[in-house]
Amino acid sequence: MVDGNSKDDLILEWHDIETSFTVHIAKEHCNAVYAYLFHKKIIADVWLYNLSLAPEILPWRIDKGKNAPYLNSKQYLWDSQLTPQNPLDQLSVFSAITPEGLFQAEIAIRSMKDRNHLTLLAVLRESEKIGWCRNAKEDGPLAKSLSNAIESGMYVSKGWS
Repeated sequence: MVDGNSKDDLILEWHDIETSFTVHIAKEHCNAVYAYLFHKKIIADVWLYNLSLAPEILPWRIDKGKNAPYLNSKQYLWDSQLTPQNPLDQLSVFSAITPEGLFQAEIAIRSMKDRNHLTLLAVLRESEKIGWCRNAKEDGPLAKSLSNAIESGMYVSKGWS
């Protein structure tokens, strides 16, 4: 999916009709799930969660980016990860415009126990190449910490849990 052409492992494709922004959520060859924000081309991406055990060291440090995308490494992750059991049914995308007038895609995960309960999983913004994810405990090359962004005021939560 890195080139934006493969739909083999596409989990969700979402279009904002008013702005022509598109979000793709895809399972990658590395066994991780990523989200991509498109506006004619990929303008932002974020790692969402690993589907296998996290490596100790981020693989891109070893192969210099030749085999991107990657599993996220332990140093950037919370011990407990928010992952959907059924991604197609549980993941949703919502659009927002920031106070600065920038497009923002908010990816939420729906609870299996309470279908009305949504938790914010990740945020992609047109001005930020790397997005924010709740599963990232600190900023890294694959995702920035959503918790840190909320604490610092970089992202203003709109009532998400």
